[in-house]
Amino acid sequence: MSFAYALYLCLIVVLGIVVFLMCRRYLALSWILFLALPILLSPFWVQMEVNLAFTTWFGWAKLYSITFYAVLLLSILSRNPYAKKWPFYLVYWMMMLNLIQPVLATGLARSFSINYPITIGGILLMLSTPGINAMRITKEKVRDFYWELSLPLVIGYTLWDLLFVCILFPMNILLQIAVLLAPLLVLFKNKNLYFFPRVYSLAFYFMFYFTFPEWVIGTDLLLSVNEYIVVYGSMGVLAYLVFVFWISWKDRIKQIFT
Repeated sequence: MSFAYALYLCLIVVLGIVVFLMCRRYLALSWILFLALPILLSPFWVQMEVNLAFTTWFGWAKLYSITFYAVLLLSILSRNPYAKKWPFYLVYWMMMLNLIQPVLATGLARSFSINYPITIGGILLMLSTPGINAMRITKEKVRDFYWELSLPLVIGYTLWDLLFVCILFPMNILLQIAVLLAPLLVLFKNKNLYFFPRVYSLAFYFMFYFTFPEWVIGTDLLLSVNEYIVVYGSMGVLAYLVFVFWISWKDRIKQIFT
């Protein structure tokens, strides 16, 4: 890996953090970035489709679902966030949708022997994710959306996401590590802040990639991933997600059997 490419990856991490911090503080900027720009750029993105290797249905679904997710969070933060609960239910089910998308993409693209860890892992993550009682909006001048996700769950989600990229887009694995690193670094500021920067930074990345595909396609190292390594790695990730599921449900399971 060249020094220039390593610098590019560091820039991707920094951009993700900066976008979150700026949009968190200036809501008007968030409306422009996540609502106005996607509407204005959609005709351009359609024309660019022929040049994008990852513009399968998954790419388009992820682009618009994650930008809608960012707008949803922005809408909650812009209004009285304490009056009604239904927006929080929508946030929860949008999370489930974003977990289902990689499951479907992997299942349609690869054999069952490869995609079953993604499918089972996605189900375990959905069952392990806490509901709306773990969500809250801070009451400071600059509001934050807190979703109390445990550190093992965040790590499990990160590993599962990397496994998905390793199976379907191995040439972009280093770039994906940079994308995932930004919200993980924000996590050190506050343990409940992973979800909020994850949505904002991922929405920005997908918009950036669709607008400037030459910065994505062909810029990464082509990693030759041995299928046996993927299988054994998948088993390790799946075992960890079972552990995460047990942590999330151990008290409820004990109540059932005692």
